[in-house]
Amino acid sequence: MILKVGSMNKCVILSVFLMTLNVSAKTTKSKMSDAFTSFLKLQNYVFDEKKFTDKSNHQIIYSELFNMNKIFHEIHSSKELPTFNYSVNAKIISAHLEDTLESFDLNQKYFARNKLKATTSLCISCHMQIKTKASYKVISALKNEQEKFSNDYIKAELLFLARDYAQAEIKYSSYIKDTIKKQKEISKTGVSTSIKNIINSFRKVIALNTRTFFRPKKAIDFINRFDLKELSTMDARELKSRKEELMYWAKKDEINVNQNVDEVMEKYIKGEKNQDNHINKLVVSGFLKRKFLVETDKKEIAKSLLALSKVERDLSFSYFYSFSESYLMACMDNFSKLEIAKKCYEDYEESIKLGYSGSAGLSVPESVQKQLKSYKEKVFNK
Repeated sequence: MILKVGSMNKCVILSVFLMTLNVSAKTTKSKMSDAFTSFLKLQNYVFDEKKFTDKSNHQIIYSELFNMNKIFHEIHSSKELPTFNYSVNAKIISAHLEDTLESFDLNQKYFARNKLKATTSLCISCHMQIKTKASYKVISALKNEQEKFSNDYIKAELLFLARDYAQAEIKYSSYIKDTIKKQKEISKTGVSTSIKNIINSFRKVIALNTRTFFRPKKAIDFINRFDLKELSTMDARELKSRKEELMYWAKKDEINVNQNVDEVMEKYIKGEKNQDNHINKLVVSGFLKRKFLVETDKKEIAKSLLALSKVERDLSFSYFYSFSESYLMACMDNFSKLEIAKKCYEDYEESIKLGYSGSAGLSVPESVQKQLKSYKEKVFNK
């Protein structure tokens, strides 16, 4: 998925890492707990179209959306999020929620509901880089609400948002088992169907054990719990490939955070043999995001932003929400004097043009054209 600059430029990291910072950072953490509470309340409506569009529910939905939008805007504006892997992503969710709120207020509720549903994927993509659980307040709110949802996949997604990864994995597993059991009756008729959330569940657990935590053996063990013959041909084929890729990393150590970005990209991402290797990309993504926490050399940070944009762009089609353009923008915003900023601009321009190309040709909105021009002048007119 390619993010259009005009509509989805902003994302936030709900990071418990902020607990270790100053008093204002604790305030940020508390605000995020409040935002998550509003998010949970909205789940009662987002999974029921009739409830979401019912005029009698308009005010309560609007109020919770407004609260989330206000909180994320304040956090983005505060500029208190540490390091690039947090602060860069902090640019996306604010605009995403602004669009959602505006659509809902204009009575475009079908569109608003879809955008609100997409928020889950957006936040999970961010949370993939955070190893600790959310605050006790968030966990408590989740426990009070999750039993209202009968679908274990929904529960797993919410647990993932709260970064209760162990419980999320249990729910993903339960969902897969139950869904496969239900599909057995259908398969007896000779029909093999792909259930989207089955493969999504596998993908989340695999990513958790490669990108967030480096424990590929655990990812392999998870796949081995299930008989792939009971899945659709397409899903079974993908998981077989992922398992083979995981076997390579099961024999290796995690990439050292002090390694050079160019060397890591050359070894694991570039080249024909690596083009379709999703596990390599997940592992390298985790390496790059950990590198932001320790790297002080500006050139290496800029290289990391460019590299992460490439990796995330490739992964977004199969795994997560894409923040590719945001990393390129951060490269140009913060390192415009470095030569590598030119490459960031070239990739950014290509991404924009690709995103606005269609059967009618190239149609880039005027506001986006102005932003492109502004970045070009910033990078090339030193």
